[in-house]
Amino acid sequence: MKLKESEIKLILDSTFEKYKNESFLLSQSQIQELCNKKPSIWKGESYWNSLNRVLQKGKLKYEFLFGTVNGIVFCNITIPNGETYYSIIFYNNNPVSGLNVLRLYDLNEDFYIKTTTKQIRFIYSESSRSKFHISTGSGLYDYKSVEELYFPCDEKTSSFFDEFLNQFEEISTSKEQKIEDETIKKYFFNNVYSKYTFIITPNTLIFQANDITEAVIQLSEIREINLKEGLAKHKKYFQINIDYPLVHASFFDETLISKANEMIGLIKIIQKSQNKSKAEILKIINSKHVDKSSLINVFINEFDKNQDSVLDVLESKTFADILKSNQKQIIEKNPDYIHKFVKLSNYIKTKSDNLQKLFIRTKEYVENNDALLVDNSIKEVDFFKGMVHSYNLILFHSVNMITALISDDLITFYEIYESFDKLAVFNSNWENDVTQKLMNVENKLQNVIDSIKEMESQICMQLEILTNSVESSFDSLEESVNNQLSATNSLLGFNNLLTGIQTYQMYKINTNTKSLGK
Repeated sequence: MKLKESEIKLILDSTFEKYKNESFLLSQSQIQELCNKKPSIWKGESYWNSLNRVLQKGKLKYEFLFGTVNGIVFCNITIPNGETYYSIIFYNNNPVSGLNVLRLYDLNEDFYIKTTTKQIRFIYSESSRSKFHISTGSGLYDYKSVEELYFPCDEKTSSFFDEFLNQFEEISTSKEQKIEDETIKKYFFNNVYSKYTFIITPNTLIFQANDITEAVIQLSEIREINLKEGLAKHKKYFQINIDYPLVHASFFDETLISKANEMIGLIKIIQKSQNKSKAEILKIINSKHVDKSSLINVFINEFDKNQDSVLDVLESKTFADILKSNQKQIIEKNPDYIHKFVKLSNYIKTKSDNLQKLFIRTKEYVENNDALLVDNSIKEVDFFKGMVHSYNLILFHSVNMITALISDDLITFYEIYESFDKLAVFNSNWENDVTQKLMNVENKLQNVIDSIKEMESQICMQLEILTNSVESSFDSLEESVNNQLSATNSLLGFNNLLTGIQTYQMYKINTNTKSLGK
């Protein structure tokens, strides 16, 4: 976890204060005096003369803080845009890159410091693009790149660095723990190119890319966060509008885009609740949603009143009963119709099995979904209601199709038959495909819904048109249906079927009215 410059300064100040009287430690004035000392005629430049010359040549703005006699200096470097960084500098007498500037901001990420009683080692991480250059001769190009440099030292110098590193590690660890404790939500995004993690706390957004790049951004500093569409139609990306750093993460998958939009919504809620605790923010977020437990109870009470985990609408054998009781009459009308009705019966059976699977998966999704994201659960429940309505319409028209045939209402019979034929209900291939999607536990519910949404909407649309077309025949059919089903146990089921269709139609009317109102 990267530390702030103010936190690094506290570590430097406390470490220097503890060891300032030790002979191995050089104060700011002592380092400056060594650097300004004129080179010896006989020995040439000293280490400190060379360090000072390279610093001045590089036109770096710097302030010495303190250093060690073996040539390692802690200083404050100012970069061209005006920002300052506490850094370690040292010189390794190489014409290509003699001056080494290591920002303490990058310690334990871009580079590491390792100590023994005899050595201080500076090691670049594998992910770092930087390398040290060491001389292999006297020429400008006589050098090689290495990931590690070391300085000889005594035991006291080693103890000094250990003290510094321990403080650095303690603050980093405590910050990581605090962020973990304060985390409201972690979002993981994966695509074929990169992996991203966004950690949202009450005050910060922590962005990590490929486990290499990390940015800790104060939410109060974010001026704009949104999901934009790139030049290519299929490419959408995150962009956080802040001077430094600019987070820009690409997404190509609809599921990731949905998750990104969800994350944006959460950040905007938190931004309006600055300076509040995690508990207070969670309370605000929850107040904006339907209570999770309430949603679960309503869902179960609507579809599984006896709580036997079997969808209520499937506990009636309405179609099977009326088909069996009218078998002889259907054969008398036309034996070929029996085969059609058997295919229709198989379709209804497969569709009912799929509906039961979807019921279980939707119930599990609602129960397991994050309480902060109840809106997502509402969408899944709303889709499930549409699937039940689709099933009810097919069952309703299937019963009416048999009744119309027996009652010699061939116009209604063929209108229903033609609509079913267009929807391929006499062929179970589509429902078999849905079965496979639902049985594959690795298929996320949202992916299953996306794959069957279009076809289910076509079924509902076609059957709603059919309902309006044959509505004039319903009054005469209703009496025939009731008479035939009164001899079975399915009359109650058929009445429940009609109630379910009417209830869903009123639900959609009310939902659309609310949307218009908004």
